[in-house]
Amino acid sequence: MRKLIEEFKEIKDELAKIKEQKKELQKKFDEYRFKLIPEAMEEAGLERATFDGIGTVYLTSDIYFSIPAPKKEDAFRWLHHHGHGDLITETVNASSGKAWAKEMLQKGEQLPEDLFKITPYTRAVLKKG
Repeated sequence: MRKLIEEFKEIKDELAKIKEQKKELQKKFDEYRFKLIPEAMEEAGLERATFDGIGTVYLTSDIYFSIPAPKKEDAFRWLHHHGHGDLITETVNASSGKAWAKEMLQKGEQLPEDLFKITPYTRAVLKKG
């Protein structure tokens, strides 16, 4: 049993390292795609460039969009009033839904299987010691 848990811990530690490496690599990737390459291309007066053995790189414009939580009702009202109500959809937050379902099941409540997909599982947890 100890050998199994040691291997489990090694895998967990390696996953943590990879996660951190991925985070750092993503940060570097974003610096290139959002800053360094656009600046270099703008400085060179290019919107598109092709490199043998690599491919074509080009600049494109995009935006981030979100509605601040405290302004959600006002934003929805505005969208409805201006003919864009079709953009609004109701959703259930996954974490909240999971917590609610766990609570209901612990109370012995039956949830309709045709409406909710609930897949119980057991997992091992290793805390730092």
